[in-house]
Amino acid sequence: MLLIFSYVFQILALISIGSLVILAYCADINTSISYQETVEASCGVRMNMICSLVIAIYSFGCCVTYLIIIGDLWDKVFDFAIQDPTIRAAWYLDRQFIISITSVAIILPMCFPKRIDFLRFASAIGVLGIVYICLLILAEYFTPLPPPGEIRIKPDHWSDVFFVLPAICFGYQCHVSAVPVYACMRGRPNTRLFTVVSALSILIIFLTYVATGVFGYLSFGAHVSADVLLDYPPRVEVVVGLALLAIKTYTTYPIMHLCGQSAAQTILRYFLRLSDARWDRWERLWRYLSACVWFGISLIFALFVPDIGLVIGLLGGIAVLFILVFPGLCLLNVTLRAHRFFLPTRAKLFVATACAYIVFGAFVFGLTTCQAVMQFIRAFTTHPSNLNSIREARYALNNLLHAGHVK
Repeated sequence: MLLIFSYVFQILALISIGSLVILAYCADINTSISYQETVEASCGVRMNMICSLVIAIYSFGCCVTYLIIIGDLWDKVFDFAIQDPTIRAAWYLDRQFIISITSVAIILPMCFPKRIDFLRFASAIGVLGIVYICLLILAEYFTPLPPPGEIRIKPDHWSDVFFVLPAICFGYQCHVSAVPVYACMRGRPNTRLFTVVSALSILIIFLTYVATGVFGYLSFGAHVSADVLLDYPPRVEVVVGLALLAIKTYTTYPIMHLCGQSAAQTILRYFLRLSDARWDRWERLWRYLSACVWFGISLIFALFVPDIGLVIGLLGGIAVLFILVFPGLCLLNVTLRAHRFFLPTRAKLFVATACAYIVFGAFVFGLTTCQAVMQFIRAFTTHPSNLNSIREARYALNNLLHAGHVK
């Protein structure tokens, strides 16, 4: 599994860099400031409505996931740092209370601004936190640890590669927020600078993900947990790593919220037929009201729907649309529009690249989404409580159908 893990990461890293450059190129041609505006200018209004709806759903799912991760991380920090069970059971250390208070105090105020360039300082802290965790796992590999379990370097079957695609796509998906970030860059248009920044960013992601995954797996083998930091002894450096990861997650939520809010705004303005002048009068109220509603609903979901394993699989499938399908469609339409009657060599290369992105993206999206749905059905039907619910529903339906009949 180590080899296939590394190969998939390398391939998707290159594809992600290419799609980021495609989005910047199409955004420059159409002077767009958001992902859905780029899709609308390149592919038309109907495709933009589909894209905006998908962005809103995906962004909301990510926001719920981030809140759940924050609760899980602080739970682990308190479990490691507080040994007294009486104090640990206190109401002010309860998971739901911590999620609610910290997110209201930290995340909600960051959801009100119109632009996201103010997050560059907070995001820098998040990047340092990720690098710290990577270095921590590398250092722990060379310390005395319990014997690892079985270590597999190859999958049992070639098709096993598709089981890791959703998680990797979810990790690489930064494309929805890339266009707003590019719009905030100084000296735009500057596709060449954005290409360098994108390549360096994806390279950092690739190195940290692969190093963390490989050395974490080599440390524990088949005994590794879903969260590898839980497998290490509760030392101070591990607790610091968990806390830094939580801080990084706080700064990620507002970015996805802004993308989802922008997508919802696009859909709302389309159906209400609001002109720019009328929208300017209501924009401030919409921004504050939608931020509160979005945050409140996502918080409720995070508090009462804490299982995210299956959700990440579905979000990973949706992420493929943003990484592959929509950039491919944008590049294809922009190229064909610019060269209606004759395609030079460069344009033919663009068309071939766009078609490859679209076909491969559609295949991966269909496959990963089917996998996520099948895993959800399997988890639902095999859980004892769910089986009892199914039997009770079947028994009630049988009584209803036979009510009033005399044998």
